[in-house]
Amino acid sequence: RWVCWILSSVVRPLISNHFYVTERQFDKLRIFYYPKALWRKLADNAIISLKKESYVEFDDLHHVSKLQKRKIGFSRVRFLPKKDKMRIVANTKVQCMIRTGKEGQRSPFFKRVNPSLQKLHAILRKIKNENPQALGSSVFGYDDVYKKLYQFRQEIKGVPSVYIVIADVAKAFDTIKQDKLVGLMNDIFQKDEYMLRSYACVLSTKNWTRTFQDLVSYDKHEGSGNNAIKVEATTRFRSSSCVVIDQVGEECVKKEELHGLLIDYLKYNILKIGKNLYLQKIGICQGSVISPLLCSFYLGHLERDQIFPYLEGADKQRNVTNMSKEPVVKSCMLANEGSMLGPGSPGRPI
Repeated sequence: RWVCWILSSVVRPLISNHFYVTERQFDKLRIFYYPKALWRKLADNAIISLKKESYVEFDDLHHVSKLQKRKIGFSRVRFLPKKDKMRIVANTKVQCMIRTGKEGQRSPFFKRVNPSLQKLHAILRKIKNENPQALGSSVFGYDDVYKKLYQFRQEIKGVPSVYIVIADVAKAFDTIKQDKLVGLMNDIFQKDEYMLRSYACVLSTKNWTRTFQDLVSYDKHEGSGNNAIKVEATTRFRSSSCVVIDQVGEECVKKEELHGLLIDYLKYNILKIGKNLYLQKIGICQGSVISPLLCSFYLGHLERDQIFPYLEGADKQRNVTNMSKEPVVKSCMLANEGSMLGPGSPGRPI
């Protein structure tokens, strides 16, 4: 008890009053202690850079009524230190509140972002499973990485020398064109309506038990969504200590509703940093449940329309160049052979 009291009443307040405690982008298993004065300076510089690149600040008090009508709320933000800058990570799981500053007036709470995107997330998961080619080379988890590398290894077994280049897409989320992504996703939603069915899942291990509810998308011609829930359980939850409960509740979602929800999320994404609100003008939010899928659909489209045609054109150009060099190489070889033959030698006139 004495040690517990020392840690909770002395050590913890002392650290929290003088330091900002966090992990780093590439050192997630280590804890770093930043003096609060230094952290405040780093955060201010990050906000200045944020406003220059992709966000604009607006007066929240004049937009409270509009924000309350939105289907999606806004997210709190925390900064994650990187080697030479700060990464912005949105916490989309918690409710946010705006203080009005008026006495006697209750500060409004807004919807959490991730639960508001639950329908959209369920439908995107179904599209991903049915059309994996739409996501290009994207992978989700180590199982997908293993499958891609195993297939690649089988293809290059006969190649004598192989060089692998490790690269990173700089600002993959921050440089996405919002209008382009909206148009792309409108084409991906090919059906006029989607059926959703709710279920609950209980995951249990020796140390913890977790319970949550979610939705699964299925087609009308499949009958009830019970089979879709079984498929979801086998693909998404591979743990043997898992119980999935069909909650029977069904809902039909129109394509227009999905399109409106997507526009609300992409075009009017709002982040709360400190006491201020910022509207994102370029890119998409990192941290939401659908951000990785949207980014993968966008990069998959970029692969098909830009990268692969460019590589095919480069291969054709290289083949044409090699073919044009062949006559020159042959004539040079003949000339060299002729110079090596002396007078009276076979094949050389005297």
